[in-house]
Amino acid sequence: SLTANQKVTLNLRDNSVLLDFNYNALPLMEQLNPTSPQATLKQILDDICSKAGIISNVQDFYGSDITVSIYDNKLTARNYVSYIAEQSGALPIIDRYGALDFIYLNNLTTHTLDYFLIEDHHTDIGLNISKVEYESGTIKYTAGNDSADSLFVDASNVYIESQEQIDNIHSIVNSFTIDTLKITKIIGNPAIDSYDIIEIITDEGTTYRTLAN
Repeated sequence: SLTANQKVTLNLRDNSVLLDFNYNALPLMEQLNPTSPQATLKQILDDICSKAGIISNVQDFYGSDITVSIYDNKLTARNYVSYIAEQSGALPIIDRYGALDFIYLNNLTTHTLDYFLIEDHHTDIGLNISKVEYESGTIKYTAGNDSADSLFVDASNVYIESQEQIDNIHSIVNSFTIDTLKITKIIGNPAIDSYDIIEIITDEGTTYRTLAN
C-alpha cells in the first residue's frame, strides 16, 4: 500500500522494441527464388514478424505483391516495417494486444470528450494535408497541390518506386485536418489508443480534433 506522498514510477514499452534488430532480407529472397533472389513486400513483412516474435494483423495492403530484390542488413526491422507501411499510405502500430497493425489517416477511430473534462488548453498551428511529395536524388514524385500543407515521404524509403504509390498515399491523406492542442490537464479515457482522434466541442460550439499520442 502507498501513502498519499508516495509515488510509483512505471517504465512501459510495447512490442515495437522487438523490431530493434538488424534485418537481412537476403536469406528469405534466396529461399523463395534461389536463381534470382527476390520476395514480395508481404513476404518480407511476415518474415520480420516471425523473426521478431510478433503477431501481425496485416493481411493485405497496397503494394503487398510488389516484388523487390533490394536488401540492406544494416537497416533495422523497424526501418523495414516503416518503409513497407509508408509506401502503402499506412502508419505501423503495435496495438494494445501486442500485435502489429497498419492504420490509415482516413479511417481513424474518433472519441468525443466532454469539454468539462479539460482544465485548460490552447491551440497551436494545425495541419491540413493537400500534397504528398517524394524526392530522392534525381527521382521526384508529387501528388496534389500547394493550397495547404505537404506530407513528405521519407527520402530513404527504398520501396518507393512509382508515381502510383504517391498517388495512392495522397488519396488516403488528402484533406486530412487536425488541430494541435496543448492541454494542461485532462481526464483520461482508457479506451483511447495512439493515433485515435480526440474530438472536443467547446461550450461555444467550436470543435477541435487532435491526435492521441
